[in-house]
Amino acid sequence: MISFIIPCFNVQETIEETVVSITRETDLFCEIILVNDGSSDATLEVLQKISFGHSNVKVVNKTNGGVSSARNLGLHFATQEYVCFLDGDDTMDNSFFEKVTSYLYQNRDIIMYGFDKENKDLSKRSYKVYYSKNYILDYLLGKMYIHISSLLLKRSMLLRNHVVFDEDIYYSEDREFIVKCLRCSTSLAIVPNILFHYKFRSTSAMNVAKFTMKRMTSIVAMERVLNMFASNSLEAKAALLQLQLTIILVLKKYLHFGQKDKNIENVFDKYFQYLNKISLLKMNKYSMFVLLLIFVRKFSDKLFFFVLKKYK
Repeated sequence: MISFIIPCFNVQETIEETVVSITRETDLFCEIILVNDGSSDATLEVLQKISFGHSNVKVVNKTNGGVSSARNLGLHFATQEYVCFLDGDDTMDNSFFEKVTSYLYQNRDIIMYGFDKENKDLSKRSYKVYYSKNYILDYLLGKMYIHISSLLLKRSMLLRNHVVFDEDIYYSEDREFIVKCLRCSTSLAIVPNILFHYKFRSTSAMNVAKFTMKRMTSIVAMERVLNMFASNSLEAKAALLQLQLTIILVLKKYLHFGQKDKNIENVFDKYFQYLNKISLLKMNKYSMFVLLLIFVRKFSDKLFFFVLKKYK
């Protein structure tokens, strides 16, 4: 009933644990699609070894194109009613199938469950989900944390609405995809348990040590999220705040690297228009910081960059 789609890039040390976390309960409910995304280590050999003797494990090999292209290709090969996107070093909880089985027969577009995150220092933080009158708004406001792997998505919903990952977006592609799914969904079920374990990856795309134009795509993704909603809606106000925060954090990252790239700076200039708008939908330390920077920038660009650099 579930197709687990797992992009694999240089995960020879961890992918077996990920697969075992799915198959240790049962192999009757799922198929596992392992997409080797042009790995330069022995990942492909490990995947082939894992799949040997398991008819429900498929290995798909492709040239490197990024996680979004690997997920889209995996979705193309998926055959089950629901899909779940995992990374090659994350794991499902021991009780996953026990907890979700009854929900699989309710014909919901989305089944959502909680997850925990293991940080670099091995500390953990749990994120539970709850029933909401407006999941999109709560997600955009940061009241509800949703991970791409804490969702079971009905495949027919994705196909019917042509929901795929944008392969030209390298940062925040998950956020845009999640919002698209929530907008398309007509029914959603909540499983009140932690069923997915996410590991922070210091070598992931979010943590590389060089600023490139690819990092700007997170701003592009958030602008598109903003444009999904009517201009005066609560969702648009929440999306504007998230876009402003994304612009500021990406700019801070650019300043941190100390680079001088006119093309990148021209792109920033294009998006600075959003820092002239104020959204008072939610007041917390992030929105207060955005408001502070908007206020400071009205008086001095020099002071704006000084405050931005000092912010931790």
